Amino acid sequence: LRGRGLRTAVLSNTMWPRRHHEHVLERDGILHLFDYLLFTSETPSAKPHESVFADVMYHLDVEPGESVFVGDRLFDDIHGAQEVGMRAIWIPHTTLPAHQSTDLGVVPDAIAHELADVADIIQVWDSAG
Repeated sequence: LRGRGLRTAVLSNTMWPRRHHEHVLERDGILHLFDYLLFTSETPSAKPHESVFADVMYHLDVEPGESVFVGDRLFDDIHGAQEVGMRAIWIPHTTLPAHQSTDLGVVPDAIAHELADVADIIQVWDSAG
């Protein structure tokens, strides 16, 4: 994605501090791939609150209609992103127990079964747009 000139960020609902996540991203050799990192352990709100999505878009200097959010939770990630006007790609890798499910009929704009599928989905959207 960055090779195509797209800016990327991480927005994570987490209780662990930034240094923990930066260490993991650096250990895995991908920290340099992100233009911005936002961990909700540093904010008063968490996904799906619009403020955290707005914060990321502000720091990437993009509008909602130019933005795509990729996440594994239908309510927090997909619904939250769509509520602020972003497109949302769901990666269905997280299985929540039924009593914790809050999908409320959320329908993603696309589904990616592998992270590598995201670039293909965005390419199709760019071609159609």
